[in-house]
Amino acid sequence: MGEWSVCCRISKKWGVIDISEKIIIPFEYDWISWSDQYGWIQALLQGKYGSITIEGEIMIPFIYDEMLCCGDAQLIPVKHGNQAYYIDRNGHRVLL
Repeated sequence: MGEWSVCCRISKKWGVIDISEKIIIPFEYDWISWSDQYGWIQALLQGKYGSITIEGEIMIPFIYDEMLCCGDAQLIPVKHGNQAYYIDRNGHRVLL
């Protein structure tokens, strides 16, 4: 997150506010992680995982049934339907 922002939960939904309590990311997520070194935040929206930036821009679409927290990794393990695979930070499937 930003230097003076925090993720918090209101009415069972997660979002991000700054130190003055201004909403940075709307409280519409079922879960959100802390941002990684790239400023990306993994989140759960309507039962599907994806990633957003601190500005709320969707970086990886919310289509995954499972997504492991990637930290600083370039490849992110995901599960979509009955398939498990890796995606890169552009959301493209990677063949290993």
